[in-house]
Amino acid sequence: MGLFGGIGLGAVLLMLVWFVTRDAYDEAVAAPGGTVQVEEPADPVADPTGWNGKLLQSAVAIHSAARNSNTEILRRLLDGRIFWHAAEIVRAEEAGISPRSREVYAILPTGELTEVMQGMIASLKEGETGELIHEWEPYDGEVIELDSSSARVRLSLTPHAGGTERRFIDWKLNRDHMGDWRAYAWERWRSEKELAAIEKAAKPKGYEEVILSDGTEVIERQPEPLDHLSTTPPDMRDRIDRLFATLIDLDLTRESGAAKRELVEIGKPAVPILLTGLYNTPLDTEERRIQCNIMVVTLRSITAQFFGYAPQNRVGSGTGTSEEKRQSSIKQWFAWWYLNERVFEKKQLEDMLKNHIQLTEKDKAWLEKHKN
Repeated sequence: MGLFGGIGLGAVLLMLVWFVTRDAYDEAVAAPGGTVQVEEPADPVADPTGWNGKLLQSAVAIHSAARNSNTEILRRLLDGRIFWHAAEIVRAEEAGISPRSREVYAILPTGELTEVMQGMIASLKEGETGELIHEWEPYDGEVIELDSSSARVRLSLTPHAGGTERRFIDWKLNRDHMGDWRAYAWERWRSEKELAAIEKAAKPKGYEEVILSDGTEVIERQPEPLDHLSTTPPDMRDRIDRLFATLIDLDLTRESGAAKRELVEIGKPAVPILLTGLYNTPLDTEERRIQCNIMVVTLRSITAQFFGYAPQNRVGSGTGTSEEKRQSSIKQWFAWWYLNERVFEKKQLEDMLKNHIQLTEKDKAWLEKHKN
C-alpha cells in the first residue's frame, strides 16, 4: 500500500484543501482588523416604496380581503379613526358645531366603534371604486406621496374576468404606532387621456354643414356656455376668470391689453371662457360690439382661426357683414372648438399673427372717450 494506507489520493487532496482553507480563515479572524465578508441576498421587501414593500402590499391586501369578504383582515388594514373623523367634520359642519377631535375615537363606546368599522367595510363595495376593489386585480403600483406618517399610493388594475383594459385606484394610508400602514380613503384615478375621452364622449354631436346665402359652405354648431376644461387646475381657472373680466372692462384699457397677452400665453385653457363670453354678449350697443371684437382678437391670437366676420364691422357696413354671418361666425367658432379641442395646441407665433384683427380708429376713439 502507499503512504496513506487505504486512503485514496482524492481523499487526501480534499483533506489538504480543508486544512488550508481553515488556516486562512483563522488567520483572517486573528489578524488585527481581520474580517470575513459574508454576502447576503438582497431583500426585495427592504424598499418600502417598491411593489413588495409594506405600502403597496397593504393596499393590495385590501383588494384581496374585500374580494374574499374577510372582515377580520379588513379591520386590521383600515384606519377607522381617520375615516370616522372625516365623517365627523361633515356632520359638524351640517349641524353648525365644532367637530370632535380624532382622540375621541379611542373612547367611543364599543358599539359605535363597531358601527364605524362596519360602515367603512361596507363603503368598499359602493360606487365605481367598489367595482374596482372587488372586480379588478392589482398588478402594479407606485407610491405617489410619502412622509413619516402618511402616504398615497396608486395601484394599476386589470379585470379579474380578463382583458387588457387598465384602470387605477388611489389609496391614502396612515402609519400607526406599530409602523403598519392602514387605509382611510380611496378613489379612482383617471389619466389626462381618459379624462379627455370622457369629456369628448359627453359632448353632443350637434354640428352640421351649412351653405350660407352667398354660397359659402361652413360647419356650424349651436353655441352654449362652456365650462373650464376638466384638466385646468382650480388656481388656473380663477386666474382665467379674472383675466377675462379685465379683458372686457373698457374702463381698463391698459390692463385689458395686459390681460389679453396673458390669456394668449395661457392658450388652450382660456378658449372655452372666451367662447362663452362671445356667446353671452349681444351686439346691440357700441360697448358690447367692442367687447366682442376684443374677444375675437384674443381667440384669433390663440388659435390662428377666423370665420369670416369681425364684430368691429357693423351689419350692412359695406364690408360683406350681415346678421347671418354674425350668427354663423359664432356657430363656426363652437363647431371648430368641438372638432379640434382634443388635438389643438398653441400655434406658432407667426401663425397667430396672420390676418390679425385690430381695433378701428373709431373704436380707439370711443375707448379714449370712455376710459375715465
